[in-house]
Formats: sequence, structure tokens, C-alpha cells
Amino acid sequence: MLKENVNEKLSHRDVFPALAKFVDSAYFQGEIQNLEKNVQEPFELLLVTEFGDSRDLRERMHQAIETIRGFARVFEPFTNKQVEKACQELIHV
Repeated sequence: MLKENVNEKLSHRDVFPALAKFVDSAYFQGEIQNLEKNVQEPFELLLVTEFGDSRDLRERMHQAIETIRGFARVFEPFTNKQVEKACQELIHV
């Protein structure tokens, strides 16, 4: 994210359609459904290395996994069709 808008053609109204496009693409490529597993496995491997001995790194990795879990939980109650329809509606707002 930028602190200042370098592209003056963009406004706050462009945020949700851009987010919807990302979610639509990532969700239907299976990236969101598998995100927690895909991130957790390399993190676990990293933790057994010398680099993983850093408390700061461990805390940041834990926070990242918690954020990903929360993101995945948002979609749990919905069907693929519901997510797709919502994304399409936001894209065309």
C-alpha cells in the first residue's frame, strides 16, 4: 500500500472492486482454500532451522497464520457460487 496516491485516477471507490477481483481469482484457483496449509508447511520447516530461532520471526509467522485462518473462516459458511456472485457484484459496483 502506498501512503500517498501516485495514481490520481484511483479513488476509495476502486478498493472493493480491486479486492473482489483478487478474491475471485484466488478463490477459484484454490489458493484461498489451501492457503493455510500452503503457508504453514514452509513455516514449520523454517522453524527447525537456525533462522527459525528468532522470537520475532516466530511471532510474525504466528500472526500471519492466524490472519490466514481468519481469512479462510470468512468463506467457510458460503458456497463457491455465493462467493463468485458476491465478487462479480463488487467488481461491477
